[in-house]
Amino acid sequence: MINVAMPAPDTEQDEKLVFAPREVIAHYRADGCVLLRSPIPLQGIATNIVDYLEEWAGKAPDRVFLGQRTDNGGWEELNYQQAWQRVQAVAQALLDLGLTQDTPIAILSGASLEHAIVTYAAMLVGIPVSPISPSYSLLPGAIERLAGVAEVLRPVLVFAQCVEQFKEARSVPRIGAATWVSGSAGQSDALYLGDLYETNPGPS
Repeated sequence: MINVAMPAPDTEQDEKLVFAPREVIAHYRADGCVLLRSPIPLQGIATNIVDYLEEWAGKAPDRVFLGQRTDNGGWEELNYQQAWQRVQAVAQALLDLGLTQDTPIAILSGASLEHAIVTYAAMLVGIPVSPISPSYSLLPGAIERLAGVAEVLRPVLVFAQCVEQFKEARSVPRIGAATWVSGSAGQSDALYLGDLYETNPGPS
């Protein structure tokens, strides 16, 4: 185990810097992994990034939290209050589906408002969530990479913005056997995320 510390600042300008000292503890494991941690305790931060969403839903409910371009060049936006309501609803729906900290979620599609809601909902209730590069599902010859990721992750639920675009991914046994949730309505044998927004959250 190695402890590396930065020398004390020697100028007035250095003393005004807001960065923490360069200090790290490195633990070298027998399997070749190196684990790094800071000996400086974190202060004044939330324990979960979702806590900030809840906080700003209370402080500035109508302020835009996320936005994405629409097909006609406009913007589709979610304010803090809308996002927080959807996150709580989907989090409860995930629990109702039986998901736990031992049942990961795989996200196959790229960034979207729905992608964010699923991610925050999973983090709110402690369910592991892993975004996987869409290329692994969509590019010719890349499906083996998706199969390798799925074998490690073993997802119980899969989210895709448009399930029909990811039909090839279902040829991977661990992906195909999972429960699928779609960000678009009318997708075959997939739960529609919009319906999950109607779930009533339980007590916190």
